Amino acid sequence: MVYTQHYCAKCASDQIRRNGSSGGRAKYQCKACRHQGYFQPAAEEKARQYAQVDQLLLERNSLRSIARATGGARNTIAKRVKKSRGAGPAAASPAPEEGAKEVLGGP
Repeated sequence: MVYTQHYCAKCASDQIRRNGSSGGRAKYQCKACRHQGYFQPAAEEKARQYAQVDQLLLERNSLRSIARATGGARNTIAKRVKKSRGAGPAAASPAPEEGAKEVLGGP
């Protein structure tokens, strides 16, 4: 069995105990300084969830199926799609070469 030692973010003490949960995540409390908190920051979880959303978007899944798979809100995923479309390079048509003539019609 692997045991991971946790330390308080405020006082660096190793006197940590579990103290309930919120939103499905375990909360912990330091016995030395009474500081409460989570060990895994929410930003890491969101980054992981957004990476999964991006992968599912590449696979051309619908917004509803992505919402079911990731547990995110459909409107949040739709906003992410809009941001990703606006952030990418604009798809511009290539400029015609010098001296090239465009031929319309027949001979």
